[in-house]
Amino acid sequence: MTETRRRIVVTVREGAQPDAGACIAIALAKRATVELSAPVGDRAIVDGAARAKDDAEG
Repeated sequence: MTETRRRIVVTVREGAQPDAGACIAIALAKRATVELSAPVGDRAIVDGAARAKDDAEG
């Protein structure tokens, strides 16, 4: 997560940890909490994963 005066970019990645056990790949809701340096206010919240994909595709 990165913050600027104008936006908050949140990137969520999912994958296996090297020491993780077996995954049965069931659909589970997941939640992540981040601490901001200031309230969201008028700042845009941007999906960093989608932005990275757009950048890679040119």
